[in-house]
Amino acid sequence: MSQRKTNLREMTGRWWLIQTRPQFERRFATDLEQANVDHFLPLAKVRCTRQDRGRLRSIVQIKPLFPTYLFVNFPKGDRPSAITARSIANPKLINVVDQHGLAMDLANLQIALDSDNTLTPRPTIQHGQRVRVVEGACMGMEGEAVRQDDHHIRIQLSVCMLGQAVDVDVPIEKVEAC
Repeated sequence: MSQRKTNLREMTGRWWLIQTRPQFERRFATDLEQANVDHFLPLAKVRCTRQDRGRLRSIVQIKPLFPTYLFVNFPKGDRPSAITARSIANPKLINVVDQHGLAMDLANLQIALDSDNTLTPRPTIQHGQRVRVVEGACMGMEGEAVRQDDHHIRIQLSVCMLGQAVDVDVPIEKVEAC
């Protein structure tokens, strides 16, 4: 699901990435909508667990797929800074160098969102990168990413003094880059 139902493949302007204050993505998208500016705010259904009166409840919320970011397509020659300067969302305008690559990525993302498939945001983690577990029994643990498949990442924990290491497999959605 996305905020704007325009076919992204038909947009011919220049793409910009806008970074807003946390939780201001929708407000800024509304400002862009009122100014008739083409934009793309990818939204996804996210299952969250909340505690209500001592019981855990599972609820579904609609949240931005990329928190604090949205994509704006300005016609060539327009000045994007004029719109961003008036917003209370305090946006930061980020130039996109690879216009064609971003346009293709966004068009593919729009197709995936419109298909009603479940999308799971995952961090892009490189082999050898330091990572931290942010959820679950291993929360707070840090190590080096040594292997990754579709569902798990193997983290190597080193004990430098002994010159030894152990590997731990953790679900990938519970890991973030340090």
